[in-house]
Amino acid sequence: MLKSGPSLGIRTSLIPKEDRNLNHPQDVRPICILPCLGKVFDKFINERLSYILKIKHLLNDLQFGFRKKRSTINALQRIKNFLHNAQEKNPLTCLISIDMADVFNSINLNIM
Repeated sequence: MLKSGPSLGIRTSLIPKEDRNLNHPQDVRPICILPCLGKVFDKFINERLSYILKIKHLLNDLQFGFRKKRSTINALQRIKNFLHNAQEKNPLTCLISIDMADVFNSINLNIM
């Protein structure tokens, strides 16, 4: 990630959530307003990175988030088909789902 970059006139504001302690970051809503040039630059970089990831096959086919023409509906349909096929082969089928709350923020980046 970039540690610094050109100042493009980005404005940010912190909107406090109702009935919350403002001493904690999770108790505010950050709002970022980009100027037009920043939006164009962001779109260009996003399109270029998406193209490179696609042609070099760097994303797993099971990655549904943040990809064009893929959604949670597609992911759920894939799970449904997998379970249906598994039940045809073996009537005893199990699905385990793990919801890891705030997992990204708890990763130790120093070991990566």
